[in-house]
Amino acid sequence: MPATTPISDARAWGRAAGAATLAAFVVTLVVAAFVWPAATTTPHDLPVAVTGPAAAVDGVTATLADSAPGRFDLTTVADRDAAVEAIRQRDVYGAVVLGADPEVLTASAASGPSHQAMTRLADELGTALAAQSGAATPAPSVTVTDVAGLSADDPQGIGMTATAFPLVIGGIAGGVVIALLVTGRARRLASLGLYAVLAGASTTAVLQGWFAILQGSALENAAAIGLAFLATSALLVGLSSVLGRAGIGVGALLTLLVANPIASAAQPPEFLPGAWGEIGQLFVPGAAVSLLRSLSYFPDADLAQPLLVLSAWAVVGIALTLVGRRGDAARDAAAPAEEQSPAYAAA
Repeated sequence: MPATTPISDARAWGRAAGAATLAAFVVTLVVAAFVWPAATTTPHDLPVAVTGPAAAVDGVTATLADSAPGRFDLTTVADRDAAVEAIRQRDVYGAVVLGADPEVLTASAASGPSHQAMTRLADELGTALAAQSGAATPAPSVTVTDVAGLSADDPQGIGMTATAFPLVIGGIAGGVVIALLVTGRARRLASLGLYAVLAGASTTAVLQGWFAILQGSALENAAAIGLAFLATSALLVGLSSVLGRAGIGVGALLTLLVANPIASAAQPPEFLPGAWGEIGQLFVPGAAVSLLRSLSYFPDADLAQPLLVLSAWAVVGIALTLVGRRGDAARDAAAPAEEQSPAYAAA
């Protein structure tokens, strides 16, 4: 047995140091990706409706511009009913109703942080009204009304927030399994479709039938989850068809380390710095969470954007699967003979 030379031994130690450095870098990247959204979360331009006498509206607008610059994006609406409708359509996160009986409307189902921001706004409004009224006249109390509350089975919204990560992992898992075990374009596409249907139905059975986290139509929720799984898994399969196994890593990293941290599952997109919140809604995790939240608690909301985003990613993945040379006709033709071999059967 040949002795180990100093050069080869040095190379082995170099590889060991390089592997440790790479692993440390990956861990740092993962920690930064997941902690950054929570560490930098703060509301900016949070859409809020306001209604009431013109003078009162102008006064509140000026007060918030001084006390909370950039925190709220106020939109004037006709009356309280219009404010409620805007909340239910997810155009705003809450509303301020001014008059003899001031009221702050909120929607805890939209997210915990936005609900807390509206509650703090009610406190600030009460303080401002007290300062305006003076000591001789008691200020009217500000009522807080939740017009889109969470389910009694998920009163804190923790379950809805927790659904985001399983959707990400489920999409990645489906894509990895199909990319590694299924050969041939037609079989890969059929497997993707079947996975989306089965995984969507089973996940809905757990989230809605078992834990009652999701609300609304179980069929619609299953279709939404299935589309989310299809979008992610098809992307991984498509990238693997084009790039080989390296494509699986690219798709997984894109979904897990880029898209998932900015999905705004725990807070509104307006709580992320800059345009990252809006960018996050253009990826599968953000669109999927937004779609499920609307289906469960905001039936009047416009579903066009999340549906379009999920469909677009699914189409991209399917297109890559069709054109990728890693799944070309030669491999398709070789697959049946391979699958009939004793080695394949044993595996």
